[in-house]
Amino acid sequence: MHRGREVTVEIDADERTVALIENAKKLRILLDNTVCEQALPSPRYLKAYRLLKSREFAKVVRSGSFKYGGVELQGLTKTLDILFHSTPLHMNTGGSRTGGSLRGIEVDTQLAHIINNGRIPETIEGFTVNVLRALADQKLVPFMAQANVGGIDIGVGTALDLVCIDLTRRQDNNVVSVQLKTYGVNNHDKPRGCFHSLLYKCDALSNTQDTLVQRSLLQVMCEFAIAKHSHNDALCDARLLVVTGRDIGRPLEKVATWYNMPTHYMQVVDVFISSCLYLKTADQRHIENLLSEQRFLRNKRRNALR
Repeated sequence: MHRGREVTVEIDADERTVALIENAKKLRILLDNTVCEQALPSPRYLKAYRLLKSREFAKVVRSGSFKYGGVELQGLTKTLDILFHSTPLHMNTGGSRTGGSLRGIEVDTQLAHIINNGRIPETIEGFTVNVLRALADQKLVPFMAQANVGGIDIGVGTALDLVCIDLTRRQDNNVVSVQLKTYGVNNHDKPRGCFHSLLYKCDALSNTQDTLVQRSLLQVMCEFAIAKHSHNDALCDARLLVVTGRDIGRPLEKVATWYNMPTHYMQVVDVFISSCLYLKTADQRHIENLLSEQRFLRNKRRNALR
């Protein structure tokens, strides 16, 4: 990974963005150099300190997998495919040309340089600037990027794109995760039927259209569930930030949109955790039968959508 160099912030950004980068660096330095909870200057930083100091519990061992205490954890994406996705989403959202998957990786890498290492890349992507602006507008100060969370008992691990302190919330309950998506302009709201629930009934999902945006919101809710279950309610909220753009060469045409977890999120959280616990302990033959039935239904729904 290119480390970049230490430079003065000279990017196409307004004063709010520059101030956010400086505040993020100061916050990270404060948390990194505090030796114990009693040495914190304010209760505002307590939950952030605890989460930061426990972040090394899981490291990526290969794409989509995590290991904790010698136990390999399944990645969240694969778990969601098993539990909730009734049919694959084969669609073009513009790809790297308009801010798709490859561009998303680049934005994640740049944000990790800025937030985790306090380094500004030599060149900075327009989507990255828009993310920073959007965070500044919401008074969110990031202190971790690509932070690993998960639990042995549920057998699932994932990485939170950004973890922030929300300056608008009370001091003892102010840590928020932000999931980032850099879509193009094509098809990200195109429905492909509704979600299903493999093991436990979830009315909130069965009535929800299966689109890229809704899948991203489901991921946000399940990341929140993991942090709530395995990290002592470390997060008070989780949000989705979608940055869309028509073309990489037109930086002014990128739009940042915030999505909050829906009001039914706790039902999804409970179903997700219960399902993970069941998958971890259930008879594997029974699980294989359920998955075989699911594959049959997926193919049936896929053929009906053609």
